[in-house]
This record gives sequence, structure tokens and C-alpha cells, in this order.
Amino acid sequence: MLKSARIEAASADSAVNREIALRLWQSGGGDVRVKPGLESRSIPEDRLTNHLHVVYESSLRAYLADALGMDQADRARLRLAPFTLTVLHYPQPGSSPILQAMNIHYTRLLSL
Repeated sequence: MLKSARIEAASADSAVNREIALRLWQSGGGDVRVKPGLESRSIPEDRLTNHLHVVYESSLRAYLADALGMDQADRARLRLAPFTLTVLHYPQPGSSPILQAMNIHYTRLLSL
């Protein structure tokens, strides 16, 4: 599913997820950073980049809720499925993200 994507950086929130990220990012040629949770990254102003993050559901839920401006009461309503793909697009540096995909399983992509 990710073979055609040009992934420029990867991170994970645990050693286990780091191993998964390394397998997914086979052509990356770099190392996968391990850090707790997800954090906003500055986006280069001259080009778009793709970053792979392999994280636990709780990390992704917190990041999505913050990125989408959800209040505390609505965070629990985010239903995230394991082993799926979520895509956020930041159209410009410093802009709010656009949720492009959530809970996409690789078998759904095969049928598109």
C-alpha cells in the first residue's frame, strides 16, 4: 500500500511500533525515531512532505482531536480501528489540517 508513496521521515511511539514502521518504510533509508505520542512538525515552506507515524490508538486519538480542534467531550467519540491508515493534509505551513482519510484498511484500497 505504501510502496508508491515517497515517505521522507518516520516515527513511532514505542519500540514495537518502531519495528513495524521500519518494515513499512523499507525504501526510506533512514532510521525511525521513537518518541512518546505524536507532535506537530513544521512543514517545509517550499514543498509538501510525507511522514509515516506508527502509533498506538491513544496517541493518534489525542493528536487528531487536537489537530481538528475537538473539545475534551468529543475526543472519546473518535472511533479508530487498529491496523488502518489515517491521512491528514496540511495545505500550507501553519494551517489547520484537512482530514482526508480515517480507518482505511489496505483491503479497501485494493478495491478502489
